[in-house]
Amino acid sequence: MTGRPEAASDPGLAEERTELAWRRTAIAFASLSGALVKVHPAIGIPALALSALVTGARRPVLTTVAVVAVSLMTLTAVLVKG
Repeated sequence: MTGRPEAASDPGLAEERTELAWRRTAIAFASLSGALVKVHPAIGIPALALSALVTGARRPVLTTVAVVAVSLMTLTAVLVKG
């Protein structure tokens, strides 16, 4: 068996579950970034822009980079505000 099986033969709807998981991740990061704007705007505004990247990205590497960047920005803001 070669190639990718047809989507119609996927009884578990894995692609749809994956898409919904990424949407939940994007919503969580947008919420986190929005809260971060209130605490530390200089870090929160770029984090909010990166959370938009998580929403629109369809490439796992790009999404991973954006998620890590937002996480590091949040950690930085927490450590700065201490």
